[in-house]
Amino acid sequence: PPTTLRPMRSGTRRMPRLDAKLEALRLTAAGGASVDLDALSAGAPVVLALLEVEPEPGPRLDMLRELGRRLHGSGAQLVVVTRSESAIAKTLEAEALALCMTDPAANAFAALGLVERGIGRVRRRGGVFVVDGGGILRFAYVAQRDHEWVPCTFVLGRLARLGISADGEPAEDAAKPVAITHLGDED
Repeated sequence: PPTTLRPMRSGTRRMPRLDAKLEALRLTAAGGASVDLDALSAGAPVVLALLEVEPEPGPRLDMLRELGRRLHGSGAQLVVVTRSESAIAKTLEAEALALCMTDPAANAFAALGLVERGIGRVRRRGGVFVVDGGGILRFAYVAQRDHEWVPCTFVLGRLARLGISADGEPAEDAAKPVAITHLGDED
């Protein structure tokens, strides 16, 4: 018999292997429709940014804005995934920089190894993942602390190796405000 009261195995899943096909991921669109990752990629790379909490606007929002701007017109898509509706994700979607999806049951978080289960607690971590058009995981970053995040250049470097040219606005322009145009306001 074990000499400890700790469980022999936790319910935490490991992160999938790089260069291996991901299991099917289902996310929820704003209207409540279920969407498969394969449908989102449509043969092109997808950058999944999973946010575990609603952080204060800061380094994560700045990085995601920069990434969204640089990916514009590249063929790759930025998808921000949160547990429920998120002001940051909605901001990026309103600025036409990212697609906003939710994962209320934490299935995508779990499939990517971002859910830690312990006795009486469940914790989600944030992370950034690049999945190529064939569903193969090509880049993975998992934040160890709430305020840590990966530099945009790391993600862009991986996309460049996949043949994606992210020639949008340069990084030094990332802090510039983006004008939001509402339907019917165009002149």
